[in-house]
Amino acid sequence: MTARIRQLLGIALGLLSALYFVALVRGHWGGILALRWNGTTIAAALAATAVQSGMLLFEGYLWWWLLRELGVQAAVRPAVSVFAVSQFAKYLPGNVAQHVGRVVLAQDWSAGRVVLSMMIEAGTALGCGALIAAFGGLLKMTRGASDTSRVLLASAMLLLASVVAALVGRRLLGHPPRWLRRWIGTGNRIDIRLGFLVAYVAVHLASYLSMAAALSFLVRGVAGAWPPDAWALPVGVAIAWLAGYVVPGAPAGLGVREAAVTSLLGVTLGTSTAVSAALLWRLSTLATDALVFCVGLLLRRGRPVRSAPHVS
Repeated sequence: MTARIRQLLGIALGLLSALYFVALVRGHWGGILALRWNGTTIAAALAATAVQSGMLLFEGYLWWWLLRELGVQAAVRPAVSVFAVSQFAKYLPGNVAQHVGRVVLAQDWSAGRVVLSMMIEAGTALGCGALIAAFGGLLKMTRGASDTSRVLLASAMLLLASVVAALVGRRLLGHPPRWLRRWIGTGNRIDIRLGFLVAYVAVHLASYLSMAAALSFLVRGVAGAWPPDAWALPVGVAIAWLAGYVVPGAPAGLGVREAAVTSLLGVTLGTSTAVSAALLWRLSTLATDALVFCVGLLLRRGRPVRSAPHVS
């Protein structure tokens, strides 16, 4: 399958998801209007935006940390600025412009190492999303056990899988296959500390939890009560984020994530509540990206990205 066909299929899937979500909004418009729309809703939206903005900026710091581990002598301020400014490009068609923008803005650093850092970042994000989805599946499989034992078992499996993922990543970079060596350079290996990789995976898991917390605030804002099943939200958010990420052509997963959240959480929350929370989540995410973009510009002002030695 050619890249062009994949892109067209992705665009078609994104449009279908958006149409599906629009149909849900129209079908449940009366229920949506009947929900609580007041100052509490506004406060919930602000809280969700604050949580997501803080996490996204911390991810920018985490990217700088990863660059340092890969041997790129980048300063923290320009690194966070590049990360923050490039994020807004994901709203361009194709859902890849943010990655291209990061390479362009970081042109004074080793391009190979910057691309490698984004490959590690994307792989970790996808892997952590899959782990959280598996966490939810394990909770369902053990439904007959007590809540405490189910959560402890699923959490232990999640922790074990995270450590294994860090070990596999360290092994892959330390003994890279041929296709990966061109990004690493003539050294043909990168020795990343296991402690860093474990922390890196943990932060990505926390990123999904922060999105779930943001959605939880929004549910509280429109429904007047916290979600009844706290463990369903991280799983639903993780699957929705993965769907929006892997579907090409949908800018920032637009339409795809809203449709996925509503489908996955509609039974737990009620369709009207799920649709309303999904709409607010999109608005909150847009506000988050705009706020982080402005912070990136402020960090960049008067301090151009400092050239760093190229690593080969």
